[in-house]
Amino acid sequence: MSHPIEITPEKLALVPTELLTSETSVDYRELRQAFLARLDSTEDEELGPPLHFLACSCEFILQIDKTEVFLPVMSDFDSEGKLFPVTPAPEHWTIGSYEALGSILHATHNPALLARFGDLIVTQLKSGKLCASAAAKAVEGYQKLTICYLEHPTQSILSSHYCQRALQLAKNYGLSAKVRDLLVFATSVVADSQCHPQTRIEYARAIRKGARVKDSSVISSLLEIVEYYKKLDEWQRARVCLKEARRHAGGAQISTLLVEEARLYELEASARSAKLAKVGLLKFAIDLYRKAGKCDVDIDRIHRKVLELERLSTSEFMTFKAEQTFDLSVFLEGQDRLTSFRGCLLHLAKLLYQMLPTEADSRKEAEDNLNRFLGLSLFGRIVVDFKGRQTTAEHQTKEERVTAESFEQATHKMGVLAQIIVAPLLKRAYRRFRPEAADVVPIVMGDHIPDHQKRQWLFALLLGIQGHYTVAGPLLAPLIENFFRETVEAAGGIVSSISEDGVQDVYPLEHLLRVEADRLRTKLGEVVFFVATAAFFRSGWNYRNKTAHGLCTDGNVAGTESIFMVGFGVLICLLPVVEDLIRKHGSSESD
Repeated sequence: MSHPIEITPEKLALVPTELLTSETSVDYRELRQAFLARLDSTEDEELGPPLHFLACSCEFILQIDKTEVFLPVMSDFDSEGKLFPVTPAPEHWTIGSYEALGSILHATHNPALLARFGDLIVTQLKSGKLCASAAAKAVEGYQKLTICYLEHPTQSILSSHYCQRALQLAKNYGLSAKVRDLLVFATSVVADSQCHPQTRIEYARAIRKGARVKDSSVISSLLEIVEYYKKLDEWQRARVCLKEARRHAGGAQISTLLVEEARLYELEASARSAKLAKVGLLKFAIDLYRKAGKCDVDIDRIHRKVLELERLSTSEFMTFKAEQTFDLSVFLEGQDRLTSFRGCLLHLAKLLYQMLPTEADSRKEAEDNLNRFLGLSLFGRIVVDFKGRQTTAEHQTKEERVTAESFEQATHKMGVLAQIIVAPLLKRAYRRFRPEAADVVPIVMGDHIPDHQKRQWLFALLLGIQGHYTVAGPLLAPLIENFFRETVEAAGGIVSSISEDGVQDVYPLEHLLRVEADRLRTKLGEVVFFVATAAFFRSGWNYRNKTAHGLCTDGNVAGTESIFMVGFGVLICLLPVVEDLIRKHGSSESD
């Protein structure tokens, strides 16, 4: 469709009837291929343009679906009932192009063509006689799709989306008879206990969003679905259904449903074993009781329960004994892929370990960049802070430049790993299992973690797992630094100096990473050691120094650097287990 295409009704009449009247296909790819196949096989020059136009129209709708710029078709109107703005059709489409689509609508009985070609005209033209006619045809097509998909064994939920769009168009273009018919149909689906519960909920939503009305008659049906989900302990689905019922309610009904939702949170809290999870759910219940405005006794009762749970949780946390013994291999017990908290963290540690940047790869990329880009070879790389102050010396030799550039390559990959591995897996672990201190204790009980700092590791990792990266990252950085120091000292290295005044100061982190590199490589492995240097050297993130001296911007401390530091802390704690797993099963084994 690189040139304007004007298709007259006379030309469209040349298109083989079966391509427009078939009611069997609702797939635009099939329709497009049918048009293209007939275009390839025809020798009639006059038949070519209309077939090409139809194929390109299908292609346009397919591209729209792929990029979601046609989202209003399956979505919502704004608060005033107007369509959200959409990306227009190709610039070379003229009014003649839309009139050609209108001619197709009158020639076809295919529900897919009726619905989407009609909707295409509506969303682009917005008003006018052609637009109103297209809206009526689109509603007709969506009605057929609604019935077609409701009877589909696996895609019945799509039926509600088509019903919603039909209601939207009928309401906006004054098709009151269609609105009544669709509302009667949608209400009957919500009340039909033979339909899938999720489909019934979606139809209730379609009534509200499509016709922009509240229908109190669906509330009793939705409450039946809530009871069904409660029996299955499907709390999230039950809440979604209850909230939809509340949106259809008015007056005193709203207060009653708020109380019902609060009790639902109480029921879920009673089914949970983790105290912090109970506290969070009960606080939601308190908020809902307050909104209901008539439940002071219930609020006081739940508030006392919350205080008791918080007291017990704090008491257990503070009585944690760093001296207790714990075999780190026990951490493997009960882990089953990502179906347990242990499994999530072990999977995170192993996946991160396998994907960490290596020194060899980073140096090769650095050398390639220096050879490819002349500027990197001619001018040394320097690092400046957020105020423009230079924090590294200019690198003079090629070796210095390769090292600095390798850190640049490594930290870039570390930032990516923070976003695609660490953050998603930590979020999954927390949201699904709501871990408490007792769940995190096994992680920090390895012999390689200093006994006198196990409690600090516990606090820092728990905060990180809960998503408080801004706090957890800066807490973990000095703990990791001292972990390196203890590792070097246990291997016979020297970690402190004595001044003339007899003051014994420990060596800074960068000194340890340079002078004691061999011992750390032996204990940690090449990959973990290299990543540590990239994270803590001046030429890399310089993370420990910046966080310790308050030199981080909000972007640094809340960004990928801190997220990665939490994942790196988990890996260090589980490093013996991860190395043992890989040694026994190889890197291809899935946890």
